[in-house]
Amino acid sequence: MHRIGRTGRAGTKGQAISFVSREEERSLDNIERLTGERIARITMPGYEVGSRDTLFKNLAKKARPPRINKESKTQIRRGGGGRKKK
Repeated sequence: MHRIGRTGRAGTKGQAISFVSREEERSLDNIERLTGERIARITMPGYEVGSRDTLFKNLAKKARPPRINKESKTQIRRGGGGRKKK
């Protein structure tokens, strides 16, 4: 997961924080090679990065099964809340 605050937008200098799982370490190495800069690694006490695969499995368990249209046997699309028009 990557997060950059408002301080780093529109070409201004800022600070970015990335949480990297074990599965993503190779990608981080590739970014360092591409940019030619070493990215500092900091281990946060009390925070353990879990497996990305385990996270996806847990999220899949919580997801609602798709609703199916009985007549056409197709999946019913769910719309997002979005902004309400005035």
